[in-house]
Amino acid sequence: VHIEYYDPKTGRDFARNEPILVPKDEIYSILDGLVVVANQDEQRSGYGRYVMIEHTFADHTHFISMYAHLDRLEVEVGKTVLLGDRIGWMGRTSSSSGGRTYLKAIPHCHFEVGRVIDSDFAKTRAARLLYPPMLGGKYDPRNIQPYDPIQFLKTYDARPRSSIIASSHR
Repeated sequence: VHIEYYDPKTGRDFARNEPILVPKDEIYSILDGLVVVANQDEQRSGYGRYVMIEHTFADHTHFISMYAHLDRLEVEVGKTVLLGDRIGWMGRTSSSSGGRTYLKAIPHCHFEVGRVIDSDFAKTRAARLLYPPMLGGKYDPRNIQPYDPIQFLKTYDARPRSSIIASSHR
């Protein structure tokens, strides 16, 4: 596909041919955190292969970042990641694209931030009735309240500690 775009930083126009059906972009963690879901089975959910990372800020506020439709993952559940660590590669995985055929056609990364709604979600009647069945206990994507990423970070005055910023420039 021929792509034309403008770089506002340099003020230059660019044009190039892009092989859109070949995932190649690396995906990185937005902050330090703990990998709580690393779904390798693209048929398990509409998100395909995805990673959820739980982050904790200095005020002990927790939130989840999710990176979905990945081609491959480079992390496992229980692994601690640092800001800027590569966690996977952009892809086009999904159990069902439904009416959105682009999910299977164009590599991309579906990114969300949010919070766990109910820590005891796995024990609820609603969780037992889910179809497809529950995917990740309290980290089931249907138990995550999504937020606008920028607004969420502003609301909680959430920003990486300076030691994290310094360590990310290694």
